[in-house]
Amino acid sequence: MLYKGTVRGKMVELESDVALPEGTGVEIVVKDRGKKTVSPSGHPRGSPQVILKFLDTPPPARHVS
Repeated sequence: MLYKGTVRGKMVELESDVALPEGTGVEIVVKDRGKKTVSPSGHPRGSPQVILKFLDTPPPARHVS
């Protein structure tokens, strides 16, 4: 089951009614809206395309003093 809601203080206000008995344990997964889910290349983060692009990218030059 998936329920969506919004945090209001210490409460989570759900968008719809919940058909769960009182006292049922739940787990909340927080989706950070500030984080990008797409890499600069336009592919989803963690996708095979992004990983292959990363592996094809040479390491940055190191300056030795």
